[in-house]
This record gives sequence, structure tokens and C-alpha cells, in this order.
Amino acid sequence: NKSAHRTLHMRLGDMANIDLEAQNLNEPLLGSSELPAGGPTTWSHADLQVYLSSGQFADLGTKLSKYDGRELCFMSERQLVDLLGARGSALHGHLKAERKAHHLRGDLPLVKPGTSSSSSEKALVQPPAGFPPLFYVPSLKFSLIALTVVTISVLLLTVGSESLESLFQADKETIIAYFSIPLISMGFTYMHIWAALYMTFYPIGFIGCYQIPGTNVGFPLGWQGIIPFKAEKMARMAVRLMTEKLIDVKEEFSKLQVDKVADEMDTAVISQLTSIVSTSFERHQADVWALLPQAVKDELIVHGTEHGPTVIKKIMTEVKADILSVFDIESFVVSFMTSNKKLLNRVFIQCGYSELCLIRDLGAVLGFLFGGLQMLLWIPLHPTPADPYMQPGWQSLSVFLGFGLVVGSLTNWLALKIIFAPIEPTYVCGIKFHGLFLQRQAEISAVYGAITAKEVLSSKNIIREMLEGPNSDKLKAMIRRHLEDGCDEFMAFLGPKKVIELAIGADVVASMKEEAVSSIMDSLPETMKHVEAYTQTALDMENTMATRMAALPCREFERLLHPVFEEDEWKLVLMGGVLGVVIGAVQAFFIN
Repeated sequence: NKSAHRTLHMRLGDMANIDLEAQNLNEPLLGSSELPAGGPTTWSHADLQVYLSSGQFADLGTKLSKYDGRELCFMSERQLVDLLGARGSALHGHLKAERKAHHLRGDLPLVKPGTSSSSSEKALVQPPAGFPPLFYVPSLKFSLIALTVVTISVLLLTVGSESLESLFQADKETIIAYFSIPLISMGFTYMHIWAALYMTFYPIGFIGCYQIPGTNVGFPLGWQGIIPFKAEKMARMAVRLMTEKLIDVKEEFSKLQVDKVADEMDTAVISQLTSIVSTSFERHQADVWALLPQAVKDELIVHGTEHGPTVIKKIMTEVKADILSVFDIESFVVSFMTSNKKLLNRVFIQCGYSELCLIRDLGAVLGFLFGGLQMLLWIPLHPTPADPYMQPGWQSLSVFLGFGLVVGSLTNWLALKIIFAPIEPTYVCGIKFHGLFLQRQAEISAVYGAITAKEVLSSKNIIREMLEGPNSDKLKAMIRRHLEDGCDEFMAFLGPKKVIELAIGADVVASMKEEAVSSIMDSLPETMKHVEAYTQTALDMENTMATRMAALPCREFERLLHPVFEEDEWKLVLMGGVLGVVIGAVQAFFIN
């Protein structure tokens, strides 16, 4: 009876799936206006009842009254079939399609029970992945201010030219040359600060002549972005922060429920074991298999497949208890980030995108202010008569080259400094000063947690590392041992081992066992895909990392990123000074 009941459910499930494939799964069962808000995993008990009552599953509302959307979504197809009969398979397919449709529309991601949808919604508001552009369309407010300044300048040089000439005791051309100083300084500072920030991340690989060993600089000319160059060191620092302050690998894996894992893999395992049992008997005992009644064959197959969930639970229990021996998080993160330097860049750019934009724009302000000081210094010091063209005197060289060196170095240093300093909030005359990066600790933590959990420590990457990484032999040996025990239990169902070996031969028994185990081992990567979605949700590393990172003291949070910049900040400061001297030379030789 058990065999017939199980077989009937499987076949009715297949019939339901065939009927389901004839429908368009990308279309929701209800009109968009009738659907509850958010994805199916966010639906409350009431939302689920609305969903069921307006569609083809209205008669299932009573049976499912004690479930919410998330609980239903994380039921395996087998559980739904056992609960609802053949209709369970159809409902499973529709819920899967609804989840996919909501993800495509950009609605809420999967959330754990008790996690507020608002926090998930905030995590979706991600800054652009690319580096802030050098040129962009400014805001309307800034455009109006710039237009006003240009208009006033034009009026002063046209209508009020006589008053200006009287004030400065100089002709119009000299006055224009004076006012070019802050404008050139503004444009130059804006660009060289952007260049300094850009060179922190790019190029990904070294570009230039001979790269000096152990550095990111070439001789006589060459450069590699600081972060890509420091990829391995940064990855090691990041993973140490994770394991010391943010996540505990054993704690994370303890969240996995072995029953849930078995349920998620149930359909794939049943299908695989069904094929293995029938194929193995057909290959090694074809005559006997052909003579068996179908009911007996079904009983053998059902008994073989029923051992699947038990073996999975045993494997998962041992993996959870010994996770540190089969998954080396530091080795994985360092290897992954070192080989994915673009992703490493994106982590830092997305986390600090607002600060990068602000510092870029602040460069123009700083440049204009320093240029104004330079202009005020130049007016009383400029030579009379003016230097011949292309033959600057000591005044021109001192003011323009000296100021260029100071302004270029100082603005780059200041731009890098205000990102992380002061570390603790400091008040001066009632005004709060705090590192720009540190002011947004909560938002940056959310972005960092999202990228790390989804693209580095994702369930897909973790499972692949466990199956293919340096410790994969330990895991595979563990799995093989449990599979061999499962085969022995199945053989015991057929009769005493000695009797079976006498009947069909010990070599045949050993061969059937090895083929079954090898077949399952070979298909592990494909089989494990069925548990990726549940694992990602159950581990919930995004929320864990974001919450704990946001709670770090300011000094520990600052240590997350700043140490990597500190060692090479002087290079960017020096670059600003060199560019400042170059621009100063242009001013001295060609403009003044």
C-alpha cells in the first residue's frame, strides 16, 4: 500500500506538471491590482488567502489557513503533494513562477521571518557600480549658481570694465589674466583629485614600463591601482574582520535545518535514485529484473529512494558539526577576491560612492579658494613690466610653480584625509566634524553586507568551494562513507549479505555498490543546486554582516578599509604635487 500510494503521488505530480507547463508561468494567477504586495515569501496569512481565493486554488484556502507565504514557498514539492495531493505539485509550480516574476519586477528579496521589509527595501537601494565620472550633468541648483557667476563676470568685464581697470590699476587683458588664476586652479584641482581617486582603483592590471618589484609603480612610468595591487592583503584583512567581528562560520551553518535540506533535495534525489536502482539491476541482473512483477520493482525502487533523505540528513549533520574542516573561509575569500579584482573594486566603490562624488566636487571648491589666495598673492608680486612671453622671472616661477606644488599636494592630502578623519565625532564651536565614510556607517554596512553575501559568500560559491576547493577531498570522503552505508542498508533489505553474495556473486554486489556511489558522487554539483536557494536564505549572511558591521565602534569600522590606503596615500599626494607644478609651469610660461 505504501508503495502504491507513493507511486500514485509521483505520477499524479507528473501529470499536474505536464498540465502546468501548458500555462504561461510568467503570468500571475491574479490581475496585478489583486496581487498582495511584495513577493510570495513576504505574504502574511491574510495575503496568502487573498491569493488563493481569487484563483484556481480557492478550494485549498481552508487546508492552508495556518500557513503564511514564506512557509508555503519553502515547502518542497513532495511536502505539498503529501499535504494537498496532486494539486500540491501545481501550486508549487505557480508559487515558484510568482517568486520569479516578483524578482524580475525588482520587488522585495527573500527575507527571514521577523526581518522587516523596510530593511530589505533599503538594501535594494544600491549606488551605481561604476566609478563616479569626471564630467556629469550638475544639479539645477549648481547650474543656476554657475550661470549667475558667469553672468556677473561678463557684466563686470564689459559694462563695468572701466571701474575694474581703475580698481586694479591694470588694463582689461591683465585683469582677465588675474581672474584666470582661480578658474584654472579650480579646474585643475577638480581633475587631479578625481584622478587621484581614480588611480586608487584603476587600472586593474599594471600599465606602463617595467614594474618595480613589490610596488604598483613602473620605471620610468607605470601604474596599477592601489586596491587591485593590494588585493590579496585586502582580502585577508576583510576575511579576518568577518571571522573576528561579523560572522562565525559554525554559527552560520548551524542555522541550516537538516530536514529542510533533505526536503529541498528530495525531488532530485528521488529521481536519481529511481534511475540508479532500475539501471543497476537491469545491467547486472537483467534476467531476474525482467521476471519481477512491476509491484515488486516499485517496492524495491521506493525502498531505495526512502533511504535518500536519511542519508542526506546524516551527511548534513556531520558537515555542520565539522564545517571548519571542509570549508576554509579565509582561503576561499582570498582566492576568490584575488582572482576577481573588478569585484573587489566594486565593493569599495559602491560602499564609498557618495564620498567619492563629494570629494570630487569638493576639489573644485578647494581649487577655487586656493586659486583666489594665489591671485591675491600674485597681484602685488607680479613683475612690472610683465615678463617676456615664454621667459618667466623668479616671481612667476615662485608663485605659480610653488603654489602649484603646495595646492596639488595639499588638496590631495586633504581629500584623502576627510574620508576617514576624524575617526570619532569631534565638535568645534558646535560644528560636528566626522570622517565622511564613517558618517554613513549604517548605509555602508548594508551595501557591504549585500555585495559580500550575494557575490562572495553566496550559497552557490560556498557549495562550489566545498565540492571543488582544497578541502573537497575531506567532504567527498565523508559523503562517500555515508553513501556506502546507505547502500549496505538497502542491500540488507533484500536479505542477508552473505546470501546475496552467494546468489549473484560478491564481485557483482561490490560493482553495483560502487556504480551507485560513483553515480551519485559525479552528480553532486548538479544535485546541490537544488539546495542553493534555501541555503542562501537560511544562512542570511547579508543581515548578519550588515547588522554587526553597523554596530562596530567607529575605530574598528575605520580599520575595515583605511589601512589599505594608508601605505600608499603618499604616492597620490606626491602625484598631486607633480601635477600642480606642471600646471603652474603652464601658467607661468603661457598665461602670465
